[in-house]
Amino acid sequence: MPLLLQCKSGLGVCWGPTLSECAHALKQYRDTHAGKYPVLNVPIFPTVGLPPVLHGSTTAWSATQVAQMLSRAMRLTGDVPSLDSFPPLLSGKYAEEPDRSYILEFFKLQHGYKAVFGSTNGKPGLIDDADGLITGAGSNELWPQFGSDSMLRADVSPDTLRELIAGDIGGVVIRAPGQHCGSEFKKLRQQWIGLTLKHIRRVNDNADRSGGPGVVLCAMGSSKAGIVRELINSHKVVRHLIVDHHLAAALGAHTAPNGATASARPRHATTQVRAPSKDAPYAPDE
Repeated sequence: MPLLLQCKSGLGVCWGPTLSECAHALKQYRDTHAGKYPVLNVPIFPTVGLPPVLHGSTTAWSATQVAQMLSRAMRLTGDVPSLDSFPPLLSGKYAEEPDRSYILEFFKLQHGYKAVFGSTNGKPGLIDDADGLITGAGSNELWPQFGSDSMLRADVSPDTLRELIAGDIGGVVIRAPGQHCGSEFKKLRQQWIGLTLKHIRRVNDNADRSGGPGVVLCAMGSSKAGIVRELINSHKVVRHLIVDHHLAAALGAHTAPNGATASARPRHATTQVRAPSKDAPYAPDE
């Protein structure tokens, strides 16, 4: 895990309890092995606002909190920009143009959002130069929770959501295999204002040039097998995969897709996924 975080230009961080556990584990590891690894001297930053289900509740695994934990674990001294005051989703009536563009222009005038995603005058944000991203994946069983939240009113029933999407990576919804990119799916994508699939692919492109880790996916539980396979085989966005034994077994006897072999540990299996060729086809950005 520590070796995966040796970025050269920046490390983006997504949300989730799995990433929060990884941050705690990394801090303990660094405390135990002080001096063994070089100090990471690059920006660490969140890539998404506060999840709707956390408003008024705990923020322990928001992207901002996880980024701050990782920053402390790597003993960095710089400030971590905060996205906790920004929603990751727009309600349906504000997700259509021109309202969506007006809202994003306003957000890009605010410090945290501007630092991560760039300013209105075209100045790039931290995500544009990053060569590392640590993210989780959500199964399609979790998204109906968002669908019933006041932040996400897309007029899509929970059952339709389960059929429409395979899950998400860092909050970016991924279309289920065989599903068409219809108006319902486009509306879901339009409501999302955090990290995008284009950002994720750019991180891997930056890593190709710098030697950074690219996209590191942390996932636990056999229910994530479908979305993990889709991200690796169809979208080809995962460079490193960190899973527990339940998910490793569901993916196939500790053997990762693309033929890479996982090294088993007492609780986790870590896999380096073979990077796809630049000419290899992948699912389009719908």
